[in-house]
Amino acid sequence: MNLNLPAPLSPSRLRRGRLSSLAAGLVLTTAVLASAATAQTVTEGGGLAGPGATTGSEPALGGHIFRPPQIGNLNPPPPSGGGPGWIPPDAGFPGDGPGGDPDGGNDEPNSGPRSQTRPTTGARPNRLSDGAQVRGAPNRPSAATPIIELGDDRWEVWWEANKFDFIELRRVQDTPITGQGVQQESPEQREQRLAHVRQTLRDEILPLLRRLAASPDSQVRASVAVALGKLRDEAAIDLVRKLLADTSLIVRRAAMMSLGIMQSGRGSYLLMNIADDTSMGRDLIGKLSLSNDDRGTALIVAGLRGDRTAEHLVAEMLESRSQTHPEMLAMVCEAAGLMGGDRNIRSLIDVAFDEDQPEYVRSSATSALGRIGDPSVTPALVELLDGRLQPRRAAAAALGYVTHRGEERVIEKLGDILEDESDAPTRHFAAISLGRIGGDLARGRLLEAFEDPAANMRPWLALALGLNARNGPDSGIPDLLMQRMDGEANANTLGAYYIALGLTGSEQGLDRLHEAAQGAQLELASHAALALGLSGHSRAAAMLRGILASTESPFLIRQTALGLGILADSRSIPDLVELIRVTNNPLVASYSAVAIALMGDENAAGPLLSVLEREGTRGMTATFAVLAVGQLFDTDRRPALSRLAAGDNYLARVSAVDDLLGLGF
Repeated sequence: MNLNLPAPLSPSRLRRGRLSSLAAGLVLTTAVLASAATAQTVTEGGGLAGPGATTGSEPALGGHIFRPPQIGNLNPPPPSGGGPGWIPPDAGFPGDGPGGDPDGGNDEPNSGPRSQTRPTTGARPNRLSDGAQVRGAPNRPSAATPIIELGDDRWEVWWEANKFDFIELRRVQDTPITGQGVQQESPEQREQRLAHVRQTLRDEILPLLRRLAASPDSQVRASVAVALGKLRDEAAIDLVRKLLADTSLIVRRAAMMSLGIMQSGRGSYLLMNIADDTSMGRDLIGKLSLSNDDRGTALIVAGLRGDRTAEHLVAEMLESRSQTHPEMLAMVCEAAGLMGGDRNIRSLIDVAFDEDQPEYVRSSATSALGRIGDPSVTPALVELLDGRLQPRRAAAAALGYVTHRGEERVIEKLGDILEDESDAPTRHFAAISLGRIGGDLARGRLLEAFEDPAANMRPWLALALGLNARNGPDSGIPDLLMQRMDGEANANTLGAYYIALGLTGSEQGLDRLHEAAQGAQLELASHAALALGLSGHSRAAAMLRGILASTESPFLIRQTALGLGILADSRSIPDLVELIRVTNNPLVASYSAVAIALMGDENAAGPLLSVLEREGTRGMTATFAVLAVGQLFDTDRRPALSRLAAGDNYLARVSAVDDLLGLGF
């Protein structure tokens, strides 16, 4: 939905030294997964039969914005004790509580073990010297619960959070693409086609989704809530309003998100009552008092599509920051960045430079300045590059959004960071910003740094060069990347080279990527498959269809499906629908659904509705079919939550933001 899809390496964000109530929002780092009982590497639901079955040699790898729960009775753990793997966004959030509900029907997100481990101050968790962080065990341990040891500062983390900045989603309102290319369509034909789409939504899809909102399966209810929001079904506001008080925390969060992405005045009014902690807001949630997470989530989702309804409340809270809890203030900053506009720029700058605030709050304010995208904040961001650690990292990332190619002083400053900065994440973010900015001057500094880079800089510089080439004329970067591949011994870095080559959009690298996508190393093969999709070339679609037909690896199927979705290859829809129908692997089902949704082809509606009619009101297949329907008819060209994930210093996020990201798109 999350949807983000896949970085081949299974990542995880478990903020603030504990597992969140949603079990970890944005999972974006390479994870070493082991069974809590056996300490063996977890495989993805081993022992599954049929298409998408897992073999014992599969790596425990996932992708996108997702979370690592159990799936209750839908996908019991294999005999070895390994868990089912990583569950993607908009998946309905199956969990390990009673009936598959991750919070077990508990109405208080801060109760139990979570409240014992969650700090009440703004202090960030202690980090190891290399940026790694070890978090504790989940709140409800079981024999199949994984132990997670991860390092945050990895290129996969950045890529998963930011990739939709560089992927052009097709929507139903676009001119259709057939096997022969873009279909010619007169204005009259287009209106007739879209009228049929509207009729299908009104008469078939929306009534079905409204019925499914009463499903006894919390994962189905949650995915339905988000789908109704994507379809902007204002007639369902009363239905979604009731879900705000659902016994499942994930359903309540999904209902908030639904109201936010509807962009309805009434939906915004409901969210503002929650954010402002009014008596009506407390009644909506069914609580005597609202937590910072509740209020902050309501503020953030209200701004996900740029709605500025909450701007007045955000402005008040920024101006009275000394009376606002730090976690809440960080979320207020996030909301201000998502809403855009210049009203809060001055206040955000004040927060970013406020030494009395925790660094993660100042980092949120700095990231918000980048998201707003006003070039007038450039001098402030440059000054923050000489300040404290977390704001410095955020400023290095934010400058990529506000700096134009002619800003020689800023580009040189970022280039100097590549050479002189002692903090590795700041160097990494600076490289990406130079790639975003593009142009000859930025490319020159990147090429200079790429001549003899340190090992931890190679993947970041490669990605930055790929972005530079994507934003401008071919300058020999594809050839350079392929030359470096020949001598690269580190498989992780080689994966970044593949993604970078795909980002260049160069046709000359297709055969090289195709060969790698058919290789024995699944991590590299999956990176190469996704890179084929990123290339944007029609020839890559035939390559990916061949891989989809020949592989039995769920890991590679997922990345291949995503690549086909990015390419809008409608010829693969029947195969992807069949995967949703027959697979027992939740990630295969999810990514297949996502791929269909990304194509924006309304002809996929019929097969998806057939799947829903056969599957009833509960289960994995129903959940993912709902996911696909919601995204298929979403008119937004960018998944809503990707705006929250992109362009920030992900090393300093507050837990509530990660929890929200756990919902997917």
